[in-house]
Amino acid sequence: MGVIQRQGLKNTITTYLGIAIGFVSLIVIQPQFLTKEELGLTRILYSFSILVAMFVPLGIGNATTKYFPLFKDSNKNHHGYFAFMMLFPLAGFVLAAAILFAIKISS
Repeated sequence: MGVIQRQGLKNTITTYLGIAIGFVSLIVIQPQFLTKEELGLTRILYSFSILVAMFVPLGIGNATTKYFPLFKDSNKNHHGYFAFMMLFPLAGFVLAAAILFAIKISS
C-alpha cells in the first residue's frame, strides 16, 4: 500500500471515528445530563462562536496566499510580513469585541 493510500485510510478512519464520537456525545450522553434549555444554549453558543470566528481574521488568509510570495525573503525576515499579518486578527478581535460589547450595553 502506498503512502497516499495509507494516509487516506488513516484520515478516513479518523474522520468516521470523530463523527461517531460526536454522534454519541450529542444524541446519547448530553441529553442524559443537560436540560433542553442547556442543550439549546450550548448549540447557540457553538454556532455563534463559529460565526464570529469567520469574521475575526478579516480575510488575511487569502491575502497571505496571494501576496506573501512578493514579501518572501528569508534573509530580511520576510520584510516583517508575519507581524503585519498578525495585526489583522488582532484588529478583528478588537472590532468584534467592541461590537459585541456595544450590543450587550444597548440591550
